[in-house]
Amino acid sequence: MRVRCCTVLLRFPMLALAPLVMHPQAAGAALSEPVVVFPIESGNAASSITAGPDGYLWFAEDGVIGRIIPSGVLAGSIHEFSVPSGSLTNSITAGPDGSLWFTEYGVVGRIDVSGRVTEFPVPADSNLSDIAAGPDGNLWFTETDANQIGRITPDGTITEFPIPTEESNPIGITAGPDGKLWFTESIANQIGRINPATGSVDEFPVLTDDALGDNAAPKGIVAGPDGNIWFTEFDADQIGRITPQGSMIEFPIPTKGGSPAGIAVGSDGNLWFTEYVAVLIGRITPGGIIEEFGIPAVEGPLVITGGPDGNLWFTYDGPYIGVLAPLLVTPFQSPTPTSTAPSPTPTAAVPTATPTPTRTPIFAPPRCSGDCNGDGAVAVNEVLTMVNIALGSESISACRAGDGNGDGAIAIGELIAAVQHALGGCPASGSCGDQVIDPGEDCDDGGVCIGGDNAGTACTSESNCVGQGVCIEGVKAEAACDTDSDCPGSHCVHCVPQGGDGCAANCTFETDVPFDFVPGGVVGGQLVTGTSGAFVHDGLVQLALPLRGSETLTIGKERNGRIPVAVKAHTVQFPRISVAILACACVRAVVGKTCGGTLFEADGVTLSKNCTPDYTSGDSVCTGQKPCAFVSGPENAAAGEIGCDGLDPVNVNATQDAGGHFPPPPAPTPPIGSGPEIITLSGTGAPGAALIFNTTAIGTITGQCNQNSIAFGPDGQFCSDDDPQAYRGGIRTLPSVTGSATGEIVNAQSTTPGDTTIGPYSVSGNGFDCGMLTSGMPSASGGGLVVAFTSLNQPMLGDVVVTTQLAGQ
Repeated sequence: MRVRCCTVLLRFPMLALAPLVMHPQAAGAALSEPVVVFPIESGNAASSITAGPDGYLWFAEDGVIGRIIPSGVLAGSIHEFSVPSGSLTNSITAGPDGSLWFTEYGVVGRIDVSGRVTEFPVPADSNLSDIAAGPDGNLWFTETDANQIGRITPDGTITEFPIPTEESNPIGITAGPDGKLWFTESIANQIGRINPATGSVDEFPVLTDDALGDNAAPKGIVAGPDGNIWFTEFDADQIGRITPQGSMIEFPIPTKGGSPAGIAVGSDGNLWFTEYVAVLIGRITPGGIIEEFGIPAVEGPLVITGGPDGNLWFTYDGPYIGVLAPLLVTPFQSPTPTSTAPSPTPTAAVPTATPTPTRTPIFAPPRCSGDCNGDGAVAVNEVLTMVNIALGSESISACRAGDGNGDGAIAIGELIAAVQHALGGCPASGSCGDQVIDPGEDCDDGGVCIGGDNAGTACTSESNCVGQGVCIEGVKAEAACDTDSDCPGSHCVHCVPQGGDGCAANCTFETDVPFDFVPGGVVGGQLVTGTSGAFVHDGLVQLALPLRGSETLTIGKERNGRIPVAVKAHTVQFPRISVAILACACVRAVVGKTCGGTLFEADGVTLSKNCTPDYTSGDSVCTGQKPCAFVSGPENAAAGEIGCDGLDPVNVNATQDAGGHFPPPPAPTPPIGSGPEIITLSGTGAPGAALIFNTTAIGTITGQCNQNSIAFGPDGQFCSDDDPQAYRGGIRTLPSVTGSATGEIVNAQSTTPGDTTIGPYSVSGNGFDCGMLTSGMPSASGGGLVVAFTSLNQPMLGDVVVTTQLAGQ
């Protein structure tokens, strides 16, 4: 057996001296059917595992973070994310901020569910072991070598607290029911408790040290369902329990030399633990009754956790992840609990019962038997793969969708079903947004109701949503609708997956693609072709404004010729824009909300009422109307799609009636008597065409950008994070396209009588390369998005049409 010296729960100097004896599986009850083992194909060993906020299991490997799907036809599918430092990752846990937090050598890492990693160095030079979310909204971790407990806030601020006992070797840590953090001291043979409010530490000696003179080496620790704290004693073969007041008792496990390591609470209300040397999984009731169960002996089991599927997931000291269904074990009668009064003498072992497993598959059966790659069809090579599995020449992992009954094998009936699907097609599957991972889907975290009377609420089917929906494509994209007939060339959908959270709008895993803009160039008053910039047209003067900046396109995989796109607001970066010497503009991405979550009302022209917080009074704007809901999803400033085989529509036109004022009017902006901006979509684009709806706020000040004033906030600078709301401008959601964008103002204000028209002015974009977007090193190079909009009664400028082009480098 290979022993990893740096595994979080086994980081103990005496481990090398411990006898690594393989106990026969007869020591526990055989549970071959309720246990499934998934290989990690990269060959990395997983040291820790936890349930994530996205419904998946996340685990720490050798220098990477992994994610595994717990259920459905793709159960066991693994996706890995590199850690920038490349350091050995130890422990991982779900944080209060919706991200996963993990420990490394001298570093605490954070990874969001889309796979973006941030690392925070710890002041002490120490190997960090376990990490847990605290009751104070922070993360707490053990600094094994530095003999400290660390705390990190969600924004990355780190504080360290020394442990009174020198060289105590802190390992496991957990939040207790008393609002404090409890941790194991492996060398000092103690259980520690730290008050998050004061940083004060209390320590409680483990009983075995007093009774036998040996070090029990406590490792894993967890808060139990009974209001106590439970821990494993690796060298003493015991499970310990300590009350929040410090009263302790120990329970010997039946198998001597089993070496219990990790411990977790199961969905059955009991505690489950791993036995590293014996290669067993143990279960202990809150009353102290213990049973053991055999598992595939590929390596010693390490850390265990409860999964979102109600099963227990555990890591091996090797490239494997195991899962055990606790409810498949036959229930047993709990005898009268033993006394819980502290005693230096370990209680006697309770005889081990032998449960009878139930033949029930852990995972949902595939929708289409034989669809090995999940593309919604069964090909000849997939049938041959199933034949090879049946003959024993390939692993079941090569085609889990062929295993219709979940028994880990391919039978003749399953082969016949696959052949029928190859000849007649797969049966109709569910839809993206129903929280079922169908063939062709990597993930499915459900949808949100859009357009109707319960807009903004979670949904898994159209029937969950009340009232109107939204047109998802076509010339009335983002307009409210009642039926498909309201959406020319598209569909009216009520339950909509929004993406941007790691699972794209088409239920595939997302990838972040940098979209860095080619810096703008101006020659002879014109923008250089292929660069980024804007034109401001007032009918007489055209100002060419070079632009620079970047954003990140969060894309899903291509399905049915479409790639969904989302843009998180925090990724959009534009420096200040100087409009000659007349004005300075600041462009900000905003997470927009409207009444109903649509961009347009059902007529496809009238803009839905904006209820974005800070820029409006928020939810109260929608009183008596549809609820205030996100347009593009939480955190997203933009969303849309790229058509790899073409897209309809791809052109946008923005027109506004300024009211024909003479002479130019004073405030307000827009002036009384003017009409709304009318946005229309049209045209068909070539492969790579895109339609993405962006929500932005454009704030302006008169004069140059470098002026300094306390009116712009404490730093005195315009277009910084501390700008008061008054200088952030108003927001609007506009289509950006790869076709043409045209803007026009009719009845513009003028200094002479008579109607005045500004425009039309147009700018053209450029399609994306779908092959480059979805390659191993994804790139948005060559893609170009264009926007056109109107703005009335602007200081120093009057009525203007603005066209913008953003070219990817």
